[in-house]
Amino acid sequence: MTRRCFVGLLPATFATALTVGAIDVGQIGAAQEAERRFMHSVEEYMTLRRQIEQQLPPFTMTVDVQEIQRATKTQAAAIRRTRAGARVGDVFNAGVTELFRVRIRDAFAGRGHDAVELIHQMNEDGARWHPAVVNGRFSWKTAAATPPYVLAVLPTLPGELQYRFVGPDLVLVDIVANFIIDILPDALAVEPSDGAR
Repeated sequence: MTRRCFVGLLPATFATALTVGAIDVGQIGAAQEAERRFMHSVEEYMTLRRQIEQQLPPFTMTVDVQEIQRATKTQAAAIRRTRAGARVGDVFNAGVTELFRVRIRDAFAGRGHDAVELIHQMNEDGARWHPAVVNGRFSWKTAAATPPYVLAVLPTLPGELQYRFVGPDLVLVDIVANFIIDILPDALAVEPSDGAR
């Protein structure tokens, strides 16, 4: 009798395991697709960037800071005109936004670090950070280095691009043009008072 009952439970148990497994596989597949779409959007930006570079006067290596700044501003202005309709989430798609938030917060928790420390670093020199704006200028004055344990859980970017934090938000930055490509809001888990502008 006992044996018969045990055998009778097997199909149901097996079916439950398959269902749980299917959910996990589905979640993994959705995460992979979101990340694939993110990287595709990154490559689309890089293609656009290369096209714009070909239309601009070639950059000449120089130690003249003003000349470098002029070239940078010219490039950023050209990108801004071409991406005039860009909005938050164009590159950080909805699926990858939640995925990256979880990864970033787990990375901080796993190392025992407090995201508030990073916020404080942005204000160390007395200059307050300001909210990031898509197609806006990126300010290095209030920039804090992105921790390596955060970079380790995010996809690798082309050399011209970086992940940076502006307050609690993760931004995708064109470091050559000092240009904000997209924003992932509230990537860091901080209280409103800790992330206050």
